[in-house]
Amino acid sequence: MKSYEFCQSLGKSRLSYNKYVSLVNMIINDTELEELYLNLEKRTSLLFIQYLSYLPIICKSFNRNLAIYANEKTLYLMQQRINSLDTGDFSNADITNELLNNTKIVSTEDEILEWVSKIATEAPVFMDDRLQNIFTTYIGEIFHNCHEHASAKYVVGSKYSKRSGKIYTFSIYDTGKGIPENVRLFQNNIELDDRKAIEWALGAGHSTAKNQSIPRGAGFNLLHSFAENNNGEIRILSGKCLYIYNSKTGRSFYELKENMVGTLFEMDIVCDPNHRYILK
Repeated sequence: MKSYEFCQSLGKSRLSYNKYVSLVNMIINDTELEELYLNLEKRTSLLFIQYLSYLPIICKSFNRNLAIYANEKTLYLMQQRINSLDTGDFSNADITNELLNNTKIVSTEDEILEWVSKIATEAPVFMDDRLQNIFTTYIGEIFHNCHEHASAKYVVGSKYSKRSGKIYTFSIYDTGKGIPENVRLFQNNIELDDRKAIEWALGAGHSTAKNQSIPRGAGFNLLHSFAENNNGEIRILSGKCLYIYNSKTGRSFYELKENMVGTLFEMDIVCDPNHRYILK
């Protein structure tokens, strides 16, 4: 029985994203691997604790059977900080099924509406009704994009708070073909690199969707505008590209060493009780 122990530091640097993507690809490609041990005693960001919770759904997408075990620190962070694992004693236990059961797979229209509606009401800011409705529509658009043209087997959503509730984070991850590949197919341009493909996808009105009844692409602009005014952050991981927007550094693109399976979209909303966010 082949096992692998993952015990590397995962901060918020580009190097940490490379480590995570490399782990994902090893799990997919090494068909002899049967056990994974998450031994995270070193510095680890909560966002990567959430990303590690997606490993079972990635295995499921590629028909891989993998037992996942975690040390005390990792279990604590999964249970107490991001609620991706039920409370209980999971020491020396395979947590694969528990992580799958706590992953919110979103597929139907009702499930999408229910999940995204909670984001607008749970976020620690005040939005007027119009902004709340538009915000919900455009987050829902991301889910629709995953189902419509990413050819994803699974689309999952997650939400958690950090820094004692001062930051509310929601993530949308799909196991589809990824933004760069989808844009290249749409434009019939196999030479287009991943960064330029994601830049195009972020452009106002740009979409590869066949159904144009929803103003695709406009949602990213609104979410960026909100993040700018809220001092929040947006992260997109797809292909060999990591995209990060925050109020300090603006828009940044980073090239990764390996391809990430599917697309991960994540947004931080900063608690802000002193401002009212109104759509003009």
